[in-house]
Amino acid sequence: MSEQAKEMIMSIDVKKHRFRIQRPILQQLGNPKRVQLLFNYERHGIMIMRISQTVPISQSLKVSFDKPGSDGCFELYSLSLLKDLQKWDKRLEGKGLYHLNGHAVPELEAICFPLTTLRKANNQSTRGKNNDNSFD
Repeated sequence: MSEQAKEMIMSIDVKKHRFRIQRPILQQLGNPKRVQLLFNYERHGIMIMRISQTVPISQSLKVSFDKPGSDGCFELYSLSLLKDLQKWDKRLEGKGLYHLNGHAVPELEAICFPLTTLRKANNQSTRGKNNDNSFD
């Protein structure tokens, strides 16, 4: 894995059941074609992991940045994952937008996003502005 990005953020859009990760974060994992998104109940965190050739395709997600409206971000829509997270962290409520800070786990070729870093995102939209950290 290369040097860490300035800030690794995953956004969670409760209303749309959407998890978004910016391209530079996945570049930290070497631009993988497929990843796994894991939720660790014991450690209360989400991990995105570059997969090895031994992981079945059915247990991984294809990385694509060209979906309309994705703004060059990797997006995953999952109501079941969101419901699981809401059981563990009651702050994920309503229809808000939340951010998680992540850190690299080089030995696993992964980025971990602990729920302890969860915070409500700013209400001010940065769409259309030249801002690398915009998720709104």
